Amino acid sequence: MLTKPYERIKVFRTFRGWTQEKMAEKLGMSVIGYGNIERGDTDATLSKLEEIAKVLGIELHELFNSQGKVIINLGENSINVGDNNQNTQAQKELEHELEKSRLIVEQQRKELSLVYQEVEHLKEIISLLKQQILKQQNSS
Repeated sequence: MLTKPYERIKVFRTFRGWTQEKMAEKLGMSVIGYGNIERGDTDATLSKLEEIAKVLGIELHELFNSQGKVIINLGENSINVGDNNQNTQAQKELEHELEKSRLIVEQQRKELSLVYQEVEHLKEIISLLKQQILKQQNSS
């Protein structure tokens, strides 16, 4: 169970797909300073924790609440992120981002399929052109 705020910060950051560098940039702080917070090496001030929660799109209490459970459903995988029985804004945003990612992947698959078809057609054209050149050379 994730009981420490810094443990939860890392999980929320990771689910957003952000690096520590990106998070530090969003917070306007050094990567080392942010990393120290995320590892629990530095006690963050309440105002810094509020800022982190805001950047992550979650409520401050989600970094501290240890009653109940929040499950972020990622399709086939479910991850226990925190402790709250409500659908959090972060969970909704993560689900939305996951759906967007699925749609992007599906679109890329379709586009890739079209590219493969085009390559096959170009191969056929090249083959026909080679045959035509050979016929011309043989008739000369």
